Amino acid sequence: MPPQDDDTTEQPGSGDASGEGGKIKASDVLNRYGQTADSLFKMAELLADAENKLYRLRETNRELRAKVPADGAVLMTPEDAAALEAYRTLGKPEDVQSKLSAAEGTSAKLAGLERTERFRAAAEAHEYRPGALVKLPSLIGKEIEAREVDGKPAYFVEGVALPEFIAAHDPEFLTALQSQPAAAAAPMQPFPRQAAGGKPAPVNVAQQHIERTYKQQGAK
Repeated sequence: MPPQDDDTTEQPGSGDASGEGGKIKASDVLNRYGQTADSLFKMAELLADAENKLYRLRETNRELRAKVPADGAVLMTPEDAAALEAYRTLGKPEDVQSKLSAAEGTSAKLAGLERTERFRAAAEAHEYRPGALVKLPSLIGKEIEAREVDGKPAYFVEGVALPEFIAAHDPEFLTALQSQPAAAAAPMQPFPRQAAGGKPAPVNVAQQHIERTYKQQGAK
């Protein structure tokens, strides 16, 4: 029977230093096993076993080579491969970047509009000028938070009521923040003073002189 893979039987040349560099020669095999029919058959079995082992080694080597990535190949987990495929469905990288940039710009504009609206509402609630409120140095880079206090809207900055925050940080701007007073009403034109019975009351001497002058000028 040919020796199996785990057979510990000493093989030709094993531990034999008779050949150069440990190499086995044909004469070494003949000297070890002889030249009888039985010895020739045993040598044939050893040769067949060696060829079988060589075949299995070649198959293993072929399988290992198939698993080695090609030059330039990138190794990744199945999860990474699935994520990459999902990203590819979004389009080309430059198109995706362009869309992201546009979305960021839109988000920034929306955030600016929302901030402006909060400042406007806060100014209206506290009777401030919106244009002056948004320019306060202490509010640059800060957000105004809207809350409800006693059923009415109130506005806070960093947890402090807006009027108190401004008084503590920008007191010199309080006057500029106040809403403009309403325009003074135009003075009413005085009516001629009436006497009893609906007749004009007597005028003074200066008034009489002015009236005579107008009459003279009108007669010319």
